[in-house]
Amino acid sequence: MINLFNLLNNSINYAHVLGFSSRGKVLLSEITKNSSIHLITKINNKVLDKLDEKTRKSLEFDIFATNIYSSLTGDKNNKDYTNKL
Repeated sequence: MINLFNLLNNSINYAHVLGFSSRGKVLLSEITKNSSIHLITKINNKVLDKLDEKTRKSLEFDIFATNIYSSLTGDKNNKDYTNKL
């Protein structure tokens, strides 16, 4: 089982892209080809199923934190799943 403490004490294993322009799309393509970390632009079950356990758990913690923030600000939950880039 992976806990939050273990996740925080290890290197970064993904980047969650929140938005990009048409120029950024080209750059993201190059980063994807040359990077050792996962570059996540869309979150759905298909994407989650392809991730290793550590990356998936890290992303789930991020989604959980976003949902807590959304609850406190009166915004909708699961924005990571529903907002389109």
